[in-house]
Amino acid sequence: MLYTSFIVAGLAEELIKAIILIPNLIREKYFNEKLDGIIYSVFLSLGFATVENIIYILFEDPTSVFEVSIIRAIISVPAHMMFAIVMGYYISKYKFNSSKYKKKIYLIISIIVPILLHGIFDFILMIQYRWSIIVFIAYIAFLWKISLDKLDEYTNNSRKKFLRRYREFRYKKRKDDKID
Repeated sequence: MLYTSFIVAGLAEELIKAIILIPNLIREKYFNEKLDGIIYSVFLSLGFATVENIIYILFEDPTSVFEVSIIRAIISVPAHMMFAIVMGYYISKYKFNSSKYKKKIYLIISIIVPILLHGIFDFILMIQYRWSIIVFIAYIAFLWKISLDKLDEYTNNSRKKFLRRYREFRYKKRKDDKID
């Protein structure tokens, strides 16, 4: 179970996403604020989850396709989104930090933390003890909390940046109107 949850699922899936996302995102000219890292990461991750779910459904027993589809839509898709928020958060920290040492650390964290979060997620689902549902619900609440905190931080940062630009634009416009 440890091998399947941390290596097959966590490492393989998050590494595939990182290999696709990081080189392309770092070169992206529109990646110009921290929130963009999360947005690009979530979009890639939701596409990955869609393909993964289609594969699961295609190879599922026809009698349980509907059940598997619903369960994966409710559990797996949001989980991939939460792992992606964490990945995108640290990719943004990498991109917008000037310290070469911190950049390396953030790049490593952007890959390792989602792998660990994904592995723990799958491991809790695989153990299937009676009490594991309680642990799973607590873990989901933890994932939502850390993901939304990271998203809120960058959303607030983006909002402040937008308002600053808007004020500068309005100030310039008023100044230009007075000159005319």
